[in-house]
Amino acid sequence: MKFSMRLLTALCAAVALFVSGCSSSDSHEKVLDDAAAQLDKLAKTLDGVTDKASAEKAAKEMKSIADELKKVAVRAQALGQPPVDVKAKIENKMGAIAAKFAEKMEAQGAKKTLPPEATQAFADSAKDVLPTMQEVAAAFTTADKK
Repeated sequence: MKFSMRLLTALCAAVALFVSGCSSSDSHEKVLDDAAAQLDKLAKTLDGVTDKASAEKAAKEMKSIADELKKVAVRAQALGQPPVDVKAKIENKMGAIAAKFAEKMEAQGAKKTLPPEATQAFADSAKDVLPTMQEVAAAFTTADKK
């Protein structure tokens, strides 16, 4: 799960810098909250991995989470940069969210060791998710450059 954690940490940093909303009822904080909810869902999904079957199920759920994060990225790009005061608030909030996510991931890694067949099944099933996560992080980076 370490390969995913590095990418997700990068995604958290990107969200912290570039998060925003797209419709008039949307807000920078709403988009941040939606991204945080998906990261929380991801942590819970990964916590449920105990064997090959649950690893394969988690990989499918990760794809769904990545798809939701793509939608968040589109919303972020639609607004571009938030005002300076809002950006500072978002960065602080996202820093706390990223720290909480990293803490959950570390705790999960420390409390269980997966059987080799589960680790392999998860890696095989999740390999398509990583490019999606990279795409999401890139979308937030693009939003910052507008």
